[in-house]
Amino acid sequence: MSSQILNGVLFVGLLAASPLAASAAPRPVFQDEAYWAPLKSLADARSRPLADRVKRRVMIEIDTRGRDKAGLELFLGKVKSELLEELRRQNDESVQRLGSFPFLSLDLTERELRKLNALKLLYDGDNEPVKFRVEPSPKLFNDTVPARFAPAVGPVSIEKLMTDLGVYDTGKTGAGFRIVVIDEGVDPENKIIKAEVLAGTSIKGAASCELGEETEYDPDLGKNPNTQPWQLDHGTMVAAVASWAAPDADIISIRVGSGEGAFVPDVIAAILEAECKWNSEDAPVAAVVLSMTNKDIKKDSSASHYKSMCTAMNWLWSRHIPVVVSAGNDGPNFEAFPSNLEVAVTVGGALNTLNAPVNSSNWTKVVDLCAPGIQVSIPHPDQPYGFSKNGTSVAAPFVAGALAVLKEAHPKCSIEGIIDALRSEGLSILSMKNGNSVPLIQVRAALSKLNEGCELAVIEAPVDDCGSDELSPAPSVDEVVD
Repeated sequence: MSSQILNGVLFVGLLAASPLAASAAPRPVFQDEAYWAPLKSLADARSRPLADRVKRRVMIEIDTRGRDKAGLELFLGKVKSELLEELRRQNDESVQRLGSFPFLSLDLTERELRKLNALKLLYDGDNEPVKFRVEPSPKLFNDTVPARFAPAVGPVSIEKLMTDLGVYDTGKTGAGFRIVVIDEGVDPENKIIKAEVLAGTSIKGAASCELGEETEYDPDLGKNPNTQPWQLDHGTMVAAVASWAAPDADIISIRVGSGEGAFVPDVIAAILEAECKWNSEDAPVAAVVLSMTNKDIKKDSSASHYKSMCTAMNWLWSRHIPVVVSAGNDGPNFEAFPSNLEVAVTVGGALNTLNAPVNSSNWTKVVDLCAPGIQVSIPHPDQPYGFSKNGTSVAAPFVAGALAVLKEAHPKCSIEGIIDALRSEGLSILSMKNGNSVPLIQVRAALSKLNEGCELAVIEAPVDDCGSDELSPAPSVDEVVD
């Protein structure tokens, strides 16, 4: 005989003799606080005002006018730390400190935004509070063209396209160099990639090199967790195209976002990490490829997202690392961000017949080079027909791979000299819709040009041409919230 008390009622029976009763898992007791804690916290969260629950990613630009350049890094470090301390967000994963640049980004609720707006922060010895500007952070999105919108042209193998572009005639394979893919993830085990995916990382919070973390060489860290093995996700496709041009280069995947776009500050942090973590004398980065854009972000040199992205790309350019950006797929007369930045190496998409632009590709004056961008067929050992992809997302990694090949041949040449060789020796492709011509890369011809001589690479201070250092009027808190 045994007895149990449930909810104050005494039950008596032969439960102890039952084998089922002996092996059954104990049921949770209703009064157990640990059992109800998750639901209680959810209920508490729902009972909080909306101003405390909904977070929005914002960018904070700190006013540095009149500051001594020698002490600027110390000033920015202290101001960023104090802002985060006031908001109690020092350990928040959304925080992007963005190096020694005068920008900071994080997720804030409406109540925190209003607190930030009223904050009076005094720096050592100052009589006036530090000025800063807050704006909502936009996103970048994958830059491919769905198959149903692609022109009715047959697929052409990527191997043939590489041959037609003169890549394989160079005798170089990108050995000793790295190509950094900033995207929504690269599957290191996908057999479509010819090169080795050496390492991967995921941007969460500050770039790992800013935190003093040791380099991790785990390729799975840069994999998109939402991708199935039989799929070819966007980042893996970008890495595959670059690897067919430079099969002996190492691919580094820096994952930003996971299917719903990536915030601009996260992309900037990835750009900085490409240089500070993955670039070295023994294994230099040949190019960073970014096939993500946003056509709704207009060219505005007063906006924080514009200035911070430009500043980051200028920093890499001063280290002779170009950021190769897809031009956008919204038509020949529509520019997109960040491909509309002067420092970006912007790549448009050409038909696989190599004699005309793809109708959907941006073909404005900001486009520097073009490469195949429609029905590019990439073989896969487990897929009889391989994969055919479209868009300027496909075109950009052609150029990134070509840069690795040319840098292997002439590692001491400046990036300006290599880009100029690709432009001057390229095949001019004219758009009949707007009259602009863009050079289609001819890699063997560019190599011949470089063989005649080139400007040597010298590490210099980055060019400061990213807009005025004056703060433009910030949007109101209500505008940021909306």
